[in-house]
Amino acid sequence: MADLFHAARVKVRRARKHIADIVPQFATVSVDQDKFLKAASIMGLPIGNAAFVSELAIPESALDEIACCVGDAVHNLRSALDLLACEIVERSPDGNPNNVHFPFWVTEAGLTSQVDNAPKGGAIRGKNFNRARQDAQDLMLALAPHGEPHGNALLWGLHRLDLIDKHQDLLALSHDVRSPALYFEGVRMPTTSNLPARLVFAQGGLFAGDEIVAALNLIAGEVEDTIQRFASLGW
Repeated sequence: MADLFHAARVKVRRARKHIADIVPQFATVSVDQDKFLKAASIMGLPIGNAAFVSELAIPESALDEIACCVGDAVHNLRSALDLLACEIVERSPDGNPNNVHFPFWVTEAGLTSQVDNAPKGGAIRGKNFNRARQDAQDLMLALAPHGEPHGNALLWGLHRLDLIDKHQDLLALSHDVRSPALYFEGVRMPTTSNLPARLVFAQGGLFAGDEIVAALNLIAGEVEDTIQRFASLGW
């Protein structure tokens, strides 16, 4: 069916656009490797003893735009899952999508049982996904949308990123925006542009050290795959 889970797919497409919009904001933050090497040669320094390190070097306005793009991408991907859950229930015999959400819980047991502070009957019942067809509920459990090590790390990470952004600017997660600089024995060498820098999630948080654009694209791919897996059940 052409329109199957259309609203969820639209949200993913919008998220992909926000992810693509991150790149132009970051493209000008770079240094020139050739000029590094030339400067080292002029100074008579053996390149083998030189070291690339990272420095914060990006305009505040660009950081603001990047944070907005990251937050908007996360929100759209998380909304896609809720829209998916609603339509699954709407196409099930119960047919009532009111207050239906994609069920997540910290533990696997909490998806189906009132343990680990889960609601009565577990998160699947608490998020009203128990109104879905039984095969859809079984697939939901197989997707493992929980925070334990054997759970779906991409879906769980998306859920946590969305919760974090409701309470703090995602800029706090993406402050580790760096462009390379070259030092030799503690002396900073001249820099210009053209060697791409890396935009990564900060250490100590979700997806720590992972490149933001790559991580968001992986999450978007997982959401698309999730939609397709439910679509394959036949409606």
